[in-house]
Amino acid sequence: MIGSNYSSSFSFFLRTIVLLIFSISNFVSTFASLTPDLCLPDQRDVLLQLKTEFKIRKPDDKFYDRYGFQKNVTSYPKTESWVNSSTDCCNWDGVTCNTESGKVIGLDLSCSCLYGRLEPNSSLFRLKHLTSLNLAFNNFTFSPIPDKFNNLILLETLNLSGSSLKGHIPKEILQLTSLVSLDLSPYYSPSLMLSIENPPLFLRLLARNLRNLRALDLSYVNISSEIPHEFSYMPSLRSLHLTSCYLVGEFPSNVFMIPSLQSIILDQNPDLRGSLPVFHRNNSLQVLRLWETSFSGIIPDSIANLKNLASLTLAYSNFSGRIPSSLGELSNLSSLSLSSNHFTGELPFSIGNLKQLTGFYVHGNQLTGSFPSAQLNLTKLRFIDLGSNHFTGSLPPNIGQLSKLEGLYAFGNFFTGAVPSSLLQISSLTRLDLDDYQLSDLVGFENVSLFSNLQEFSFQSNFRFSSPVDLNVFSSLKQLVLLALSGIPLSTANITSDS
Repeated sequence: MIGSNYSSSFSFFLRTIVLLIFSISNFVSTFASLTPDLCLPDQRDVLLQLKTEFKIRKPDDKFYDRYGFQKNVTSYPKTESWVNSSTDCCNWDGVTCNTESGKVIGLDLSCSCLYGRLEPNSSLFRLKHLTSLNLAFNNFTFSPIPDKFNNLILLETLNLSGSSLKGHIPKEILQLTSLVSLDLSPYYSPSLMLSIENPPLFLRLLARNLRNLRALDLSYVNISSEIPHEFSYMPSLRSLHLTSCYLVGEFPSNVFMIPSLQSIILDQNPDLRGSLPVFHRNNSLQVLRLWETSFSGIIPDSIANLKNLASLTLAYSNFSGRIPSSLGELSNLSSLSLSSNHFTGELPFSIGNLKQLTGFYVHGNQLTGSFPSAQLNLTKLRFIDLGSNHFTGSLPPNIGQLSKLEGLYAFGNFFTGAVPSSLLQISSLTRLDLDDYQLSDLVGFENVSLFSNLQEFSFQSNFRFSSPVDLNVFSSLKQLVLLALSGIPLSTANITSDS
């Protein structure tokens, strides 16, 4: 009897739950059908017109980053989802609407396979409520940047990078006084397709008009001018990227002192002069790159005030003096490149305090002393380049502590002694250059076969040995693509057929 009542009650409970779920489902469906589309008809029509202005073509060319390395960019045709009879156009790929007005305020068509000219009469310039526009990595077939961008006066973000645009950058862009981010870089182009007409005036107006600007990237734009001192008075600036712009003259050092500045990249401007200032404690710099410039002078001790600095590149410039021990106070530094300058003296022991360091590059200076043993504490190091200096002594026997090391370049120094056996225990090593290393003997050299991942190996020396090395020791190195040997007697009599 009890079991019968329980079964009846449970059955009633299940029927109630099913009925409740059905009612909720009907309510949601009815509510959804009564909810109007957010997108306004006129905004939808403009977007559909914009769609017809370009063909869809998958990019044939590979994209490259600003240093010439291939970049993995995935493109897909976002506008193919733009169909008149489809869902609310505010839900179309790349489209963002204001939730109250229904106006299109954001358009992200980056990497959208757009192909064709960007014309001044494009329906794009009828979307006058846009605050964000990203057209990066399309192919606008070398059309000039239209001068109608001043129609989009509310724009805060504008990105036209890597989209095959050509000609002068129109001064009308400088009327977009609400801009927070501006990226006009061709991204990587040896032909410098974009340029600035009357650059001194353009740059002064940019600094004065775009007072809200936080990010500016004109890399690979042909500027061919000095940077005016007005750039020092851009209070909101966080990133300034001007790679390969043919900049000349003296760079205003006060730009480095902008409190909000986090990243400054001035690479590949060989005629750009300047020096590092005395840094204050309120500095926010995280990235400082001056690769291949004519900057000169010393690294000031006040470099220690850049507590947030993660990447410091001063390579291929004209810096001189000793490397200051205050560099060791930059606890967030992950990459340090001081190559091809005129630095002298020994490396400061404080380098061993840089626990986050993954790359250390000082080749092409006049540095002296022994291998910086303090670096053995830097267990995150992946690359060490000490090449073409005046280092002496031997590689430390416990160099194997650097278990993540991928590249070791010790060529062009005066290192002597035996190659440490612990070096052979670093399985991650792919590049090893020991040119000019004065080996005391070849004992253990045959163990080079233990470098299972080695891709490049160079050992060229004037030191002569009496006993030969069997070339078969290299036969197991299946990843090897570069092998440079001289000064070592080699035996080829017993080379195996698969070597």
